[in-house]
Amino acid sequence: MKIRVDIWLHRARLFKSRTQATTGLPRGKILISDKFADAGDGVSEGDTVKIRMRGHLSRVSGEGSGDVNLSKQDAKRMYKRSLRRMH
Repeated sequence: MKIRVDIWLHRARLFKSRTQATTGLPRGKILISDKFADAGDGVSEGDTVKIRMRGHLSRVSGEGSGDVNLSKQDAKRMYKRSLRRMH
């Protein structure tokens, strides 16, 4: 099942609000499977989402669908994260 990337990013608590997630999309900060993402693009389990922010690249692998809003602790189960510094 696919869910809009802006909704998924917010429910996974990677952005404080859906508006912030949507704002980051047109600036080329978010990639899904190495393609620049639009707000309406879908994310499903197993997709790799890359987020570029503040000189870091976060690579997130979707583990959960994000059907409902979750607590901060439960939201961490929706993804696996690796972080690296960009040059």
